[in-house]
Parts: sequence; C-alpha cells; structure tokens
Amino acid sequence: VVEICRAGRCRTFITFSGQQVRVNGDAYDVLYSAEGKIIVAGRDQVWIGSQTVGGSDGVKVQARLLEGRS
Repeated sequence: VVEICRAGRCRTFITFSGQQVRVNGDAYDVLYSAEGKIIVAGRDQVWIGSQTVGGSDGVKVQARLLEGRS
C-alpha cells in the first residue's frame, strides 16, 4: 500500500514491486528491495522505508506491506 500526498491531497494505491503509479502527472516507481524495504522513486526524490532522499517539493510518501489474514 503506497500513499502519496502533495499540497494536502493524497492518493492511495494497492500495488506491487515493479509497478508505476501516477499522481498529478508525476510518475513514481514502486520497488521492493532484497532487504525487505519498500522503495518509491520519483523524478528527483527517493523514499526508502521511512527515509526521504532528494528534493523537497512537499511530497510525502508512506508505504507498507499489505498483510494477509489467516
């Protein structure tokens, strides 16, 4: 589950590694690392887990694994 917020507006996606999601014309690649971290890569920013690397255009990303129930 990936939530991307910009300027107070948020979009939530259920997706998987290797997919691309779009918000307001911007594309974000969603990846899952060998270490078990979710990576969301935008044009000039990368989010790894809860760490943000790159520009500061006010975009906030939250990502988590969708847990199955048994």
